[in-house]
Amino acid sequence: MVRQRNAVADVRYRLENGSVYLNLSVDDQFIGLPGARRVTLTSNQLETDRRGAATPRDFAEREGINATIGATHNFGDNLEFILDGGLRRKTNHAHVTTVVDTVLSTLSLIPRANAQHQLFGVPARATFGADLYYSMYDSDRRNIAVNVPFNTYEINQLVGAVYAQETVAVRPDTDVSAGLRLVATDTSANNRANTSAPGGSFETQLVPLDETRKNYAAHLGIDHRLTERFALFGRVGRGLRLPTVDERVTSSSNFGLLPQTSHDIEAGFCFDMGQLELQSSAYVMKLKNELRFNPSTFTNVNLDPTRREGVETFVRYRLGDSLRLKGGFAYTDAEFRAGPFKDKRVPLVSQWTGNGGIGWDVVPKMAALDLDVRYVGSRRFDNDQRNVQPLIPEYAVVDLRIGGDYDRFRWSLAVLNLFDTDYFDYGIASSSTFGTYNAYPQPGRTFIGRVGADF
Repeated sequence: MVRQRNAVADVRYRLENGSVYLNLSVDDQFIGLPGARRVTLTSNQLETDRRGAATPRDFAEREGINATIGATHNFGDNLEFILDGGLRRKTNHAHVTTVVDTVLSTLSLIPRANAQHQLFGVPARATFGADLYYSMYDSDRRNIAVNVPFNTYEINQLVGAVYAQETVAVRPDTDVSAGLRLVATDTSANNRANTSAPGGSFETQLVPLDETRKNYAAHLGIDHRLTERFALFGRVGRGLRLPTVDERVTSSSNFGLLPQTSHDIEAGFCFDMGQLELQSSAYVMKLKNELRFNPSTFTNVNLDPTRREGVETFVRYRLGDSLRLKGGFAYTDAEFRAGPFKDKRVPLVSQWTGNGGIGWDVVPKMAALDLDVRYVGSRRFDNDQRNVQPLIPEYAVVDLRIGGDYDRFRWSLAVLNLFDTDYFDYGIASSSTFGTYNAYPQPGRTFIGRVGADF
């Protein structure tokens, strides 16, 4: 069961050389957590009791409120400055074996600017700015709601970054871009384990974390137009993903997860004939300290070095003013490149994925029909780094949607999984028994209706 309610308000006031704005949103979600269906060599709950519940009383509730206030100002025609600040507060209450109550608050300040200028006599455009986020995380764990917590986690994390990206038209048919992002994090985390509280006899007091780290991401790219309709592009870069405060709480090393980094290279082409659009690229990513949840230990960990290589292709074709076709596919080869699982496939990564669809403007703007097909190939179960278990089966589902706009109103009706296909896209394999795994079935045919209005 899922119940979700959202409300959004966006107010903007135009000034002579800019604007001010206020965005407010609230959300409320309740979701049941029925647990997995177990499959062994001698029994299969996916077939005998697909709609059953291993943990019928488990649930998660979330309430959130977000507020952002900001302003823009244009200094002439070539420089735009934006400044906004915000507060996000998220409250979670969940019952998953234990009772978890969590409050996460985040303050943000984000100044940035966009500039058009000349660099060594040629046209250029620049984006530069800074990010500042301060997160406060408090979480209590109890065996039942009325008891005192047997463990309390507190984390404060400050993330500050400065960045700049420059794109230069070195020739009329060639753009070169370069970007750099410098990041500093300051994290303090601790817990209070109460072994005398009900359910707390096996709790452990963790070593507090007080850590400061500096890191960076970088990008260098080129875009060369051979003709007005055909272009080549390429880039190299260093990617970065910081562990979130939620991930640190259930880490395997006293809150001390390392940032995930990657070295990437990509090259491809794009083709635009008006009716036909085509884009394709090939890439190689070498990752270090990839962040992943370990379902055997129920902790977040840094993986041994991994590698991803692949090809991605997208195509769109217009049959007329109101009818269009689209499709795409991706091939991904993901393996460990070091450690005890070297040359084994990374779990949960399909080698082949694809999508296709048709769109029809039944009545321009007022009613549009979209039929989409999604395909996901087979892949290794979570927890099967040794690559010895069967695979998560491939699946394909069809979604149908019709919707449109009328005056200030918006509407849509959708049928997801139109043909009521039985499938699951996540499962955890046994680390010791062949053919044994827990699967999490996806919903069958689902109907969704939406109505909205702009004021």
